[in-house]
Amino acid sequence: MGGSAKTDKTPKPSFLKGLKTEFKKIAWPDKNSLFKQSVAVVCISVVAGAIIAILDFLFQYGIDFLTTLLWAVVPDFIFCWPEIMNPKKLFL
Repeated sequence: MGGSAKTDKTPKPSFLKGLKTEFKKIAWPDKNSLFKQSVAVVCISVVAGAIIAILDFLFQYGIDFLTTLLWAVVPDFIFCWPEIMNPKKLFL
């Protein structure tokens, strides 16, 4: 019944030999291109950090301006709201 199936197994190559052959296929960059790419990454990171810092400052300034404007417009009775809700203090 099982006479047509293959009985001999081919040996699997070891993991480390396969890893070594794959590492030989990698095209490693030379020093010049590695330096240029590293400088590009650092420059882009600095520019992105500066943009984020500027946006953070603008949002902080805008929110501070809006809250200052809000507190100037809102009546002062909001600050004494618990006193207004206390009926003993209303009639005494």
